[in-house]
Amino acid sequence: MKSPGITTLGPEGEPYPDFQKRVAAEGLLVKQKCAALDQFIPCCTACGETCDPIDAGTRCKSNGMLMVSRWAREKAKVEFFGLGHFGGSWSTEVTNLAALLDRVRAGEV
Repeated sequence: MKSPGITTLGPEGEPYPDFQKRVAAEGLLVKQKCAALDQFIPCCTACGETCDPIDAGTRCKSNGMLMVSRWAREKAKVEFFGLGHFGGSWSTEVTNLAALLDRVRAGEV
């Protein structure tokens, strides 16, 4: 189920405008890849790397972000405010809740 992330190393001495164009193009590819995935497949929103549903919440090898599914992200944004604040920044906690929702759905927890 694992897939490689969409990331490229920039050439030595790459000018900043070229860097911005390259990163924007990669971001578009990542959004397209994530949108094409089943809503229950955990993926990294920065590079599009995927993992098995049972491994939701693991860190992306490319950039260290938690990998969660689109379904869990959307559900966590709603459910988080119903549960109340459990410390830390809200965006981090929403991502942690999304990872937990993925793992519960996969039957691990």
